[in-house]
Amino acid sequence: MYLTLYNETKAELKFERRSKASIKGWETRRKAENERLKREIGNMVVLLRESLASKDEAVNNLYIVAERMDRIQSLVDSVDEETTSNPIGFVQKFRRIWLAIKDILSE
Repeated sequence: MYLTLYNETKAELKFERRSKASIKGWETRRKAENERLKREIGNMVVLLRESLASKDEAVNNLYIVAERMDRIQSLVDSVDEETTSNPIGFVQKFRRIWLAIKDILSE
């Protein structure tokens, strides 16, 4: 009877040790997976921030281009509206056009 009880206790202890080792291994794997996920999330956050920054920059550049196009269009409209028959008015139109283009190109 003592021998049977000893063998049962020995088997239970062996099973318990295996269970603890299994749990410990699972916890170790879980921690490693969590660390890997944290790194991946960190990399995604960096990538997202960089894309948002470049998006904002692209939108700002589009606004600048649109503003310049508006200036060019208003310049063309002002030249079309003014019809002068004298050569001095004609030269002044070209001077205004050249100054506006120079201003836009300097930006």
